[in-house]
Amino acid sequence: MSIFLRWLTVSLALLAAPLSTPSAFADGLFAYAAGGPESFPFAVSPALDSGILALDLGMFGASALVDRSRPAPSRSELNPASIPGFDRVYYTTTPSSWMSYASDGTVAAVMALPAVLLLGMSARQVLTVGAMYLETMGFSFSAKDLLKAAVVRYRPYAYSPDADVSGFEADSSFPSGHSTVAFGAAVFAGYLAEELYPQSGSLQAFVWVTGLGLATLTMALRVGSGNHFLTDVVAGGLIGALGGFLIPYLHREDPPGGESAGSAPLVSFTFAP
Repeated sequence: MSIFLRWLTVSLALLAAPLSTPSAFADGLFAYAAGGPESFPFAVSPALDSGILALDLGMFGASALVDRSRPAPSRSELNPASIPGFDRVYYTTTPSSWMSYASDGTVAAVMALPAVLLLGMSARQVLTVGAMYLETMGFSFSAKDLLKAAVVRYRPYAYSPDADVSGFEADSSFPSGHSTVAFGAAVFAGYLAEELYPQSGSLQAFVWVTGLGLATLTMALRVGSGNHFLTDVVAGGLIGALGGFLIPYLHREDPPGGESAGSAPLVSFTFAP
């Protein structure tokens, strides 16, 4: 079995996992909606949010500037011998339209996953989650755009003799934008599920398994469609996962463990007569 088929099998198995115990996952999915989150340790901060917005805008601006200095794509630059050994494990120079379109669908699905956690929230909580999610997606898009502008790397399909290398982003293979966004959304949703519903293991499992399954399937489809090498999708997944965890973590009002920042344990003294 090829690497691609194994990867595809693993991702489909992850997506099918909730179906193996439908009653447990159904209990976890619907039991939480009536009362809302069990806890809500997040809050927006003008200073923090302004800093994240400035970072995202800065990376977008830098990517536009760097992109202007990129050389025009040229077939003379294509050298299969320059492909790193790890990427030669599996790649295809034959483009697949249906896999490419399918990866668009899996990204859209995983991007919608955080909406599952909005049930039962107050308007303020919805706005807070929405702000964090927009910042997470902003980080994912701006980071991948900056790297795509800075790194000239042709997509696998460009190595086909009859490929048109002047096409859209034919030389912008690194990193995979689909993988960046997919893992950003998946890790964001999974981290929020753990923080908002610490007592609902079934809900946490559903969100993590569904999100990572869709994200992994996205990676497999991007490689199988001839759009990316293995290192493209792995790098994209790592960048997205970093933003998906770090953005909501920075918005915590208190550190993990329940004690507020700067708080000290109370100590009582009893004096014996």
